[in-house]
Amino acid sequence: MVREVMDAGAVSLMSVDRQGDLIVQAAIGLDPQVVRAARVRKGVRVAGWVHEHRRPVCASGPQDSIVPGSGRPQYRTGTFLCVPLEAAGELLGVLNVTEPPSGRAFQIADCHLLLELAETIARAWRAARATEERRAGIATTRQALRTVLDHVREGRRRAPRRVALARAVAQELELPADDASLVAFAAALHDVGMTLIDPEIVEGRGPLTAEQRNHVRRHIELGDRVLEHLETMGAEAIDGLETIHGVREIVLSHHEWWDGTGYPRGLCRTAIPIGARVLAIVDAFESLVTGRPHRPAESSKTAIATLEALSARQFDPDVVLALRRVLERGAWDPMAPTQVDAASHAGR
Repeated sequence: MVREVMDAGAVSLMSVDRQGDLIVQAAIGLDPQVVRAARVRKGVRVAGWVHEHRRPVCASGPQDSIVPGSGRPQYRTGTFLCVPLEAAGELLGVLNVTEPPSGRAFQIADCHLLLELAETIARAWRAARATEERRAGIATTRQALRTVLDHVREGRRRAPRRVALARAVAQELELPADDASLVAFAAALHDVGMTLIDPEIVEGRGPLTAEQRNHVRRHIELGDRVLEHLETMGAEAIDGLETIHGVREIVLSHHEWWDGTGYPRGLCRTAIPIGARVLAIVDAFESLVTGRPHRPAESSKTAIATLEALSARQFDPDVVLALRRVLERGAWDPMAPTQVDAASHAGR
């Protein structure tokens, strides 16, 4: 699943064995003989460096790496990401991705996303490993994790710039770095509940009926249930509990309106989490500029004018201004390809 989410031709998950070396537990896109023989000592090469320092290595090309790679001839692109897998203060292993089939070099936004995914994967791994007697609960957690990863993969395909724009707006508002990362991760999976809505409604070619709109609104509740499974799992790894809870609050609240007429809880003004206020404006902007089956796309200039008209009614005025400033600096490239997402639009 990580392979599809990250657009990687090769992925490997390495664990720490009893001798303290890294060995491959699972891999795809790699020579089976290489996988069987792989053993990396702490501090050696990229994976060993990440093991020792518990810090990610993100390289757009061979010249960008702070440590030497393996130099294996089958690695053609030279772009790779290697991040630690940690839960409850324990290093479980490292996660490596490389060789994107698209040929596109990995960027810092890709590294941020992989780090967020790695945290969730590590918590699921630790919970599964530590609680064999709770197999039914673990199965539910694994399904929730698969649902989340499926949605992140699809979100990257449909709206690859949403995460970067959400982070940029959060940074423009001078939110702490951890909070900006939380907003960006929430942007990657904010409509995860939409995967549980009837595809015929989600992929419909016309405006929604009142009944269909009510069904779509349930995606907030359904998405919250998915994330609740991951938050419950986080009790097994206290370091991750706050992160998942924060994402849940953002996802649950991103359809609330500044004037209190949104859903599902009717929150208003600053009672709405700041991350949800950021996600609301980014989601609406992305919807307007990409268009929907029943309405054409708008230009960035027209879209921001539309959103400004809803300032202090649907959106936090300060967040609207922050979005404008970010866009004026060129954060949204109108020439980049996008694909229609049929179910979500401003105010839905």
